[in-house]
Amino acid sequence: MPVSTRADLVRKLIRFDSPLAPTLTALHEFDWDCDEPLVTLDAASIRSVLQRYVSGSFTAADVEEWASAIECRDDIDTSDFRDIIFELASPDITRQLSPSVAQDLFIQIERYAA
Repeated sequence: MPVSTRADLVRKLIRFDSPLAPTLTALHEFDWDCDEPLVTLDAASIRSVLQRYVSGSFTAADVEEWASAIECRDDIDTSDFRDIIFELASPDITRQLSPSVAQDLFIQIERYAA
């Protein structure tokens, strides 16, 4: 099996198209600090995760775990969506994810992406 680069693993994390645990374990092979972001979090990735939540493929806990995993990484540029990621990663201090909250976030994403 070929060794994934850090950038490949971070892209896989952002897409959340496979279980988080193996991706996060593989990322532990790299230093925590990174001089500059390798990947930029985009609207499509957040939309995809929220759509899978709304459709029932993901739970609110899955989305929280995903957002927490990317929230403070130096190798991911989250600047355009920092507030949304914070909200998803911190439901105890913001608001619990629900289908109606997801709809609100879709609107916010469109505003940021415009």
